[in-house]
Amino acid sequence: MKKQAITFGRYNMLTNAHLSTVSEILTKWDKLTIGVYDFNIKRPLNLNEKWNEFYSMCDKNCQPESNDLSLESRIKMWEILVKERGLDGRLEIVPIKRVEYDVSNFNTKFPKEKYDLVFPKSPQERNSFDLLRNEAFKDILGREIHFVTPSLTLHTSQIKKQICLGDTWGNYLPREIYEYLVVKNIINKPLGE
Repeated sequence: MKKQAITFGRYNMLTNAHLSTVSEILTKWDKLTIGVYDFNIKRPLNLNEKWNEFYSMCDKNCQPESNDLSLESRIKMWEILVKERGLDGRLEIVPIKRVEYDVSNFNTKFPKEKYDLVFPKSPQERNSFDLLRNEAFKDILGREIHFVTPSLTLHTSQIKKQICLGDTWGNYLPREIYEYLVVKNIINKPLGE
């Protein structure tokens, strides 16, 4: 394995599950670059039809109504976490275009000779998007994907369902991220919390 890993995603809310994934990656790699998706990219015309279902699922996930936070806010959350957790020098946060549509630039900036692409994988993974993502990116990017099994795997969509049922964001977010989102009035702090 190489000394550097890369992973990427929307990071619509920076959750304890994301932190668990980062912690697990950093037990196996010296440095981790996290690409935070910039959604401002158009779907190219020359895509491999084999992955149309995957591209459509990605498009749906990247719609404005599915994403509460700006790119700047999502990067700021990671910067806060890096500072508060003492991860300077081990964790780099960069904005990136959607990788499935910006393959050449991604592979140029993060060559497979230098960076291992790493995703979380749960032993009981049943999420069809994650399963398809793993297969698609291996083919689309032409590189091996490495997996870690974090102690906590939970999708933001699952958390949002719990919030609708009366749970609070404070149960799912790192403390410093929760405080940042409350101060910025992005989420409301429940009475008594």
